[in-house]
Parts: sequence; structure tokens; C-alpha cells
Amino acid sequence: MGCGAGQTAQVYVDDVEFTGVSLSGGWTPRLNRPAQATVTMPMEVDAGDCGSRLMITLDDDEIVFHGPILNTETDTNKDGGTTMYNAQDHMELWQHRPVRADDGDFSKPSGSGETDGRDIIATYQNGPQILEAMLLNSIDTSGGGGGPPPTDAEGAIFLDFGSFAGGGAALFGAPVDWPMTMMDFFSLLVSTGQLDAVITYTNPGGGVTGTIDAFNGDYGADLTGSVNFVYGSSPRSAQAIRWNRDMTNMVNKYWLYAGPRIGTASDPAGDQHWCFNVTGDDPDLAYPPGGKLQPPAALADNQLGSKLAASRTAYGVRMKVDIFDAYDETCIPGFGTVGRDLYRYQWQVYSWFSSEPKDLVHVLPTDDTFIGCFGIGDLVGVEGSSHVKGGFSGAQRVYEYTVSWEATPSLLTLSEIQTSSDAEGMG
Repeated sequence: MGCGAGQTAQVYVDDVEFTGVSLSGGWTPRLNRPAQATVTMPMEVDAGDCGSRLMITLDDDEIVFHGPILNTETDTNKDGGTTMYNAQDHMELWQHRPVRADDGDFSKPSGSGETDGRDIIATYQNGPQILEAMLLNSIDTSGGGGGPPPTDAEGAIFLDFGSFAGGGAALFGAPVDWPMTMMDFFSLLVSTGQLDAVITYTNPGGGVTGTIDAFNGDYGADLTGSVNFVYGSSPRSAQAIRWNRDMTNMVNKYWLYAGPRIGTASDPAGDQHWCFNVTGDDPDLAYPPGGKLQPPAALADNQLGSKLAASRTAYGVRMKVDIFDAYDETCIPGFGTVGRDLYRYQWQVYSWFSSEPKDLVHVLPTDDTFIGCFGIGDLVGVEGSSHVKGGFSGAQRVYEYTVSWEATPSLLTLSEIQTSSDAEGMG
């Protein structure tokens, strides 16, 4: 893999090269979301259609994007016209697939004890293993007693399977909003901070466009010793920095209620009694980072409780209540579902990052800087001189960036980089 200046790109549609007629384009890797790519060519060029595979390589060695063309836009003027081909990688398919259990069922859990949609959590427990089961069951559930596609599964996902980490946190919990798309369920798992999924692009044939690997929320390398975007001082590697600091959506008192509502003697309709809640005083909420304001927030191992207390003092109490449909073993006698840890982790991650103003940093690198030197999930250094509101520096996680070209793919530019919106490493 090359790194830095002098990188060149090559463009292929259905394995036919179109580099020489590609007027402009680029690719955008995105962490835990489908990557995007676009290429513009003269309209008279026949470069495939929706469903064709767009592939972009770097120095004709590393595949930096491979996925289906989802949209084409042809625009004309008096001198001719162009066609823009817009593509995403095959993670985009997840929004069109239901989550299935090992027996192929995707319906709402019935509570009668048979294998159903919620068992994918109870059986596989940690984020990467749950994701692997979800993907396998979308392809073919015959191993679990169901049938081959398309009756009880949807078929190919066009990705090979890499490694799916074990040993992570058990995400016990049982959403009841079934059927649920694979992308919605994946996003819920990612929100716990216990799952990252990354596609490495390949071209083995047979419609396969990459290999997917999953991690326990810890994907990426610390590159702060080698990749630093500096604005306003030497060595300058950033043309501009856009720093947005925002507290409009800040929350320092987050309560999570989970349904269904449960009737009691004093409230037979269940209007004010939920299955369970997570509010920070949950006795099973492990810490650090913790969350409890009691025991006293000054406890050394209660980092989150201390942070919430300081935020309430500085900004006033800012409360949010979220309601999820979910079951717990204490809600319905005989239902048999285990735990609520999925929601505990979701509560912790949200509470940690929402309790102070968000710093969203966009970096516009100098031309040709660091192309191929880092990827999504990596920690990079970002630094602004004292002229930028007193200055800042720190390690930021890369969530999205774009490499693009105009006129010729041999002149690549690293466009704006979106680093972590939650001030990871900022100081």
C-alpha cells in the first residue's frame, strides 16, 4: 500500500477499465456505514448501469472501493453531456434484509419458548458473533433447521467472511420491534460501543466484492505518532480546519425505559409502569466508567458519575427520556429472556459522550497529504494553533474521509476528513 503523495487511482466497471475516460470521481470510506464512491464519464461512454460493480484501485494494487452502482445521473448541455455513477459497498444491502434467527424466523418474539428472532442475541451474546450469525442466517438458514434461500433466507450478501472477534461484552437484551432490518439491528449493536464492522475490498469473482471482519468496538490503530494534521504552525499539513462546538443536543440526565408497559395493582392499565429502566442507578451497571451518582461521584472508579455531576453543575440538568420496546426476564413470567445489558451499554456510551458540548472537527488537508496513510477507525493527530480560539490538539478517531480527483485519476486529493464528533482525545 502506498502512502502520501503521488498515489494514482484506476477505475473499473464490471472488471472493464475506464480510467482514461473518468473525468472526475472519488471514494468515501465510512466507519460502520456503507462506503460511497462516484465517477463521472462522458455520456457516450457505455460503462454499465444500476447493479454493475464499480471498483477503484490505488496504484493498481490496493482495492479502495468495490460495490454496486445504485444510481446514474446523465446531464447534458449544448456541447454534450456526462453520466455520474453513484455506488455504495455491499453493506447497503443490509437495509433490505430482515434479521433472522437460526431457524429462519424473523417475526416478533412470541414468548412461547421456541427459537425466534430474539434468540440470535441469547445464543451468540457478543456484538461480532451476533453480527456473524445475522449475516449467515440471511444467506441460508438450512443449518438451523430452516430451508435454503429464498424461502427462509434471502441468499448471497456478496461478502466473504473474515474474522469475528470473541470475548467481548455480552449484550443480553431482547428488542421486540420485529421484524427489524439488519442495518437497524447493526446500528443498535454499534451504539453500545461494543461492535465495529469493516469491509476489506477484494475481487475474487462470483459477485463477491470484499471480506467483512468484526471487532469488539476497538477497530483502528493509533497513528498519532505518524499522521498529524496541523493548522497554523509548522509543519503545516492542513489547509483549513472547521471546528464546530455545540451543546444544543447535550444531555446529562438520560433515562431509558423499556417496554412493554406492565400492569400493577395500583396501575392495572400499565400507564406508568415499564418492563424495566436504565437510569444510572442500576445495581448491575458495571463501572468504570460507571454512571452512578451515588455512591458519591468522587469515587475514583466512577468516572461517568463524576462527569455527569460536573455537567449538571456547569450547564444545568438537561434530561432526555428514550423508550425502547424490549423484554427482560423479570417482566413476563415464563418468558425466559436473559438480561438487559445491551441497553446498559447503550446508556453508558450515550451518557458519556452527550454530557458535554460536542466538538465536531473537519480537516481539509494540504494537497496529496497522507493519502493511503490511514483508514477509518484509526486515531490521527489534529492540531490547531493558538489563533484558533486558543488552540487545541489531541487524538481524533477517523469516521469518514474522501479521496477525489478532477480531470485525471493521477492527481488525487485528500478532501475533508470527519473525525470523531464526541471529542475523543481532544484537549
